[in-house]
Amino acid sequence: MSKQNNLKILKFALGEYSDKGKEALFKCPNCNHRKRKLSISTEKWAYKCWTCNFHGRNLKRMLEEIGYEHLAPQLITQSEDELTEQDRAIDLLKRHLGMYSVEQTVLKLPEEFKNLVDYYNKDAMEYLTNRGITEQDIIDYRIGYCDNGLYSGRVIFPSFDESGELNMYVGRTYSGSYMRYMNPIVKYNQFIFNEFDVDWSNRIVVVEGIFDAIACGRNSIPLCGSLLSTRSKLFKKLVSATGDVIVCLDIDAEDKQQEIVDNLLEYRDNVFVVDLKAGDDPADAGRKKMMRILDKCKPAKSSIDKVITVARGFA
Repeated sequence: MSKQNNLKILKFALGEYSDKGKEALFKCPNCNHRKRKLSISTEKWAYKCWTCNFHGRNLKRMLEEIGYEHLAPQLITQSEDELTEQDRAIDLLKRHLGMYSVEQTVLKLPEEFKNLVDYYNKDAMEYLTNRGITEQDIIDYRIGYCDNGLYSGRVIFPSFDESGELNMYVGRTYSGSYMRYMNPIVKYNQFIFNEFDVDWSNRIVVVEGIFDAIACGRNSIPLCGSLLSTRSKLFKKLVSATGDVIVCLDIDAEDKQQEIVDNLLEYRDNVFVVDLKAGDDPADAGRKKMMRILDKCKPAKSSIDKVITVARGFA
């Protein structure tokens, strides 16, 4: 069960593969050798490239490093005996992968999607209200829900590209499902969440999740994770944007935030960061508090400059 699911996910991230039974061979994303030199164990899910020695035992971290962190939580790396409490989640995942194949070119909202403006749902509204979402937010972010089908018991946050075409959506459970988030399989480097609404000439706030984005205001962009590849569409747009850029990840993603800051500062000025208290994230802090925090943002500093300064101090 886990082998079939994982190989489908890995195929999306790494491309075609050769199934050798206890291992699968892919092209290595580290050295890009023309042959399939990356061996992934289909029993222990460890990996190693026989050309460049790119290796590890944490397949989920490997996906995060190459820009597919949204797929990492959907990997099943436990033994079959350990999966008994996850049967429902696995069943959902299998149907999810079947519905959104790699070949799909036109993304569509679930057939069961209903917008909350026209179709009231008590449970969905109660969940959103408890998360600080207002009726105006529901209108502005075009929030809906599903009360049956694959996404049953989830609020849906659609995303639209600069032309107004659907390019992504986030499904967050409000009914206690084992899988808190369920999203369609898309190439994360190639979309910008709600690009249609972004004003690149005004202050832009880069955050992790959709609830963080709502707490930080209308010109905030969620990464749907904590990584921002320099090859991504969003990174390139941020580099060319004329508005200030504030990077505001959760407090536990400090290293990843610094990496994003370092990369941006190589290409542009006016990059800022904020001070979040330990244990805080924008969604938990809430809208009013985040407005005050964002107004007190400070210029970001490159960690490369810090290293040079320290080195000179010992010279």
